[in-house]
Amino acid sequence: MRKLSYLSLLALLSVSSFVITMLESCTKDNCEEVYTYTVLKPVYQTYGEFREGAGTALGVRNVENIGKVINKSEYLFMVERNQGVHVIYIGDPNVINKIGFLNIPGAKDLCIRGNTLFADSFTDLVTFNIGDPFNCQYLTRVENVFPARDYSFIPDYKLEEPLDPTLGVILDLEEVERVAVLPCDSTPHPADENWDPWEVDTWLNQLAAFTGEDNWDPSMLSGSSEKFTIIDEYLFAIDGGYLTSYRIINPLNISKVDSSFVDWGLKSLLPYERQNKDYLLAGTGSNTFFYEVLNGYSLFSQGKTRSFTGCDNVVADQSRAYVTSRDNTSTSSCPGATSLLQIFNIDTLQSPQPVSSYDMEEPLGLGIDEDLLFVCDRNSGLHLFDVESAIALEQNLQKNLESVIGSDILLYEINGRKIALVIAEDGLFQYDYTVVNDIQLLDRLLVEG
Repeated sequence: MRKLSYLSLLALLSVSSFVITMLESCTKDNCEEVYTYTVLKPVYQTYGEFREGAGTALGVRNVENIGKVINKSEYLFMVERNQGVHVIYIGDPNVINKIGFLNIPGAKDLCIRGNTLFADSFTDLVTFNIGDPFNCQYLTRVENVFPARDYSFIPDYKLEEPLDPTLGVILDLEEVERVAVLPCDSTPHPADENWDPWEVDTWLNQLAAFTGEDNWDPSMLSGSSEKFTIIDEYLFAIDGGYLTSYRIINPLNISKVDSSFVDWGLKSLLPYERQNKDYLLAGTGSNTFFYEVLNGYSLFSQGKTRSFTGCDNVVADQSRAYVTSRDNTSTSSCPGATSLLQIFNIDTLQSPQPVSSYDMEEPLGLGIDEDLLFVCDRNSGLHLFDVESAIALEQNLQKNLESVIGSDILLYEINGRKIALVIAEDGLFQYDYTVVNDIQLLDRLLVEG
């Protein structure tokens, strides 16, 4: 069995990849050609099989596909895409030390409440007790919290058969050669007629992210990528175009509470607290919807804005939203954006007012520590801005670390030291920024696969 990879599939779909073997047998009455072509055959695992494999706490394993990272006290919990979660000790800021791995097939996202870790496992929600990170304990599984993954971006003409989620989860798409004998004047296999480099590049990136192939996808990180989030005693999950809430105060007895329709293009969630009120920002490809959370779980609409969307990375404080968008026409389902850092006044949530902006090359994740804003740019490095006034950002650029190339950043304190964890394609990089003018690299955890 040949496994699908980004490079092999790209080669397969290049113009020259559709091999037409012409064995012409022309006579007065007929002319035939033999066409050899390659299609993709889904490899399924039944729901019972993948659920049996989840929940085991294992020893350390190699980092191969970095996903979302969350900090809790002296520990990091990092998704290994579609495989599980690494448990990492950072109590000594000078050393990043893997201490365990939670086996969770289909994992892409996670949240933490108290001593409970919540992670997706394809369509299900699983929980672990992480009170002792050196000895995490599997708790429970709630089935069918999330919809089956959407593979509609794969052109039908590249599939041997329609995808059928009732057969289980899709682990792989296997390359299969097929032969067709057709009259000489007939149309060959549709792959030859539907070649579209932009489309192919787009769905190759999405496919690699779904199947766990070694292909870096910054949208898989934290920030605007969350498919579920936690506010107090409730977990809110994207379920198609709906936001569904679950009561999670007892992780052994998780119950569905409410479901509200938002938009079929729903992509991201961002919890936000202001003036002792909880809000939820729900992003689509063209809007961000604002909801006030009432009674812990009920959503009350506060309107929407086009100023930023679910395709953007957003962090916010009490009065401002800091937003990065990027020109990603060739690789995203949200084409057409401008590569820009923007600051909005959000005193009125429904109508954010632009305060200032700054042109960037490919800005991605960002983080804020009081008046110090960190912005990752995959081309020009890590930027630090003083945003006390939030006006004339080009004059308030404190530092540009061009050699620090990352796609997201986490900020936290360990033993009185201010730490910036830069998440990059090739690993995690931990910096001490206690003295902003003397930022020091402490340690790194590199991708090993």
